[in-house]
Amino acid sequence: MSYNIFYQGKYTARLLAQTIDRNPSQGDLALVQRLGQAITLVYKRYYNSLENYSDHIQFRNTLKKLISGSVSTAERPKDLLVYRNWKQVNTFQMIKFQLSLKDNTGISLEYFCSQIENAFSECCAVKLPEGIFCIRNLTLGDNTSVFLGKLPYFLRENVCKAGISNEFSNFYDLHTYCFEADVALVIGERTDSMLWYYHFRDYAFTYLKDQCVLELPVRQICHPALKILMEFDEKEHAELYLTLKTFFEEKYNGSHTADKLCIHRTTFFYRLKKIETLTGIDLDNFDQRIYLMLSFALITSIE
Repeated sequence: MSYNIFYQGKYTARLLAQTIDRNPSQGDLALVQRLGQAITLVYKRYYNSLENYSDHIQFRNTLKKLISGSVSTAERPKDLLVYRNWKQVNTFQMIKFQLSLKDNTGISLEYFCSQIENAFSECCAVKLPEGIFCIRNLTLGDNTSVFLGKLPYFLRENVCKAGISNEFSNFYDLHTYCFEADVALVIGERTDSMLWYYHFRDYAFTYLKDQCVLELPVRQICHPALKILMEFDEKEHAELYLTLKTFFEEKYNGSHTADKLCIHRTTFFYRLKKIETLTGIDLDNFDQRIYLMLSFALITSIE
């Protein structure tokens, strides 16, 4: 039994195997074929050529340091990207993969990295203690629609999920975009566990809300006017808090707000005047409106 190994279109080696005291079975042939395919992946990953193997190792080691944030500006090699024909101003994206398999040994994770690079063009995947990170060159690789068309099948086949950063154009900024990918994965799994991959852009506002209450509780950090309205509503059995919240939801349209609350427009404007008198808020002030909207969002998130 044999399997010819080709690398970059050229015959490179031959895998030979034999059975003892019996003819090869279909299972034997399939095993040799799979072993040959695995060896081919090893060639692809580690042996681009003897003359650039050291560049290959340097690129991956430096990539790991950049992801970890342990490379200073002075230590950045200027010609690092030449090895892959990449440029610092190409458009990039970081992806963090999270395996669901129990077998997360070093060997299986290294193999998984090679599978990523085999499935998606112009990608480089590395294994770190924090997980598997992949940098994707959007300028030279598959366009986004092709990539996103392949990604769900790859994730399902390998029983894993992925967090995806925003796009960026400075290779040496990738540490912060690794953080984006990690945040997308964590929040996405928490809020949309049925999905296979998560874009940071879809969870950035949730991350912002999480950061707002990292050191102070929601009720303490929210606009004090809302606490005043809540206390007044509880005491007087009014609906001033709901009125103001609905007013924001209806994009400051009094008629729409009145219709949604099933009250007369005159009643709505009376309530709005009451809100301004009680709280002293200035709804013409942009910063006040932003603070109030964020406060509504934070309160809603804990209800």
